[in-house]
Amino acid sequence: MGMFFDTTASVAVNAVDHNHLEVIEVIKSQAEKLMHTADMPNLQRVKLLEELSKVVLGEMKNNMRAVFVMSGGDAAGMSLKFARWFTKRAEIIAFKEGSTA
Repeated sequence: MGMFFDTTASVAVNAVDHNHLEVIEVIKSQAEKLMHTADMPNLQRVKLLEELSKVVLGEMKNNMRAVFVMSGGDAAGMSLKFARWFTKRAEIIAFKEGSTA
């Protein structure tokens, strides 16, 4: 039987099979470390940001900003806000694929 990944799960939705013993043990182990926190700071996120800050290049070396978001729309919105903050420019130029009209 082949392996597959269910990528349709979302926030607070778990696609983990039904009473699979290995999955149950992993969930128990993880619950002792960290439960689901949508936008709360936690030790694992702080450690990740510390590691990311070590590999930032160029002008952003000592000027890094990061955020954890819940969706692609949130990520797009935050990237625009970061671009405006970093460039100190108030406006964004956007292009729509396929049409110049």
